[in-house]
Amino acid sequence: MKQSTEKSASHVVTVDSHTLSVVNNYIQGISTECQNLAMVLSTIKTDDPISKGVIAVVRKALLNKSEKATKLHVDMQEQLSSLTKLEVSSYAS
Repeated sequence: MKQSTEKSASHVVTVDSHTLSVVNNYIQGISTECQNLAMVLSTIKTDDPISKGVIAVVRKALLNKSEKATKLHVDMQEQLSSLTKLEVSSYAS
């Protein structure tokens, strides 16, 4: 039994809910800020084709970053929800 306990103990991971919340909020903030900046870029009017191209490229990059941040957030939530729940009890030898 002791060998089994030692083996499983090396795989136990603790999650600090406060830190996780801060990280999730930060990732969601990045996503939202990128979306907002992309929307602002859409309001810029110009007749210069080079400026239009730069705006389009920057807007696309911001939306791409937003999508990646959102996916990271979702992936983190899925991984956490799939973790096996462990009950910790005192062990006296």
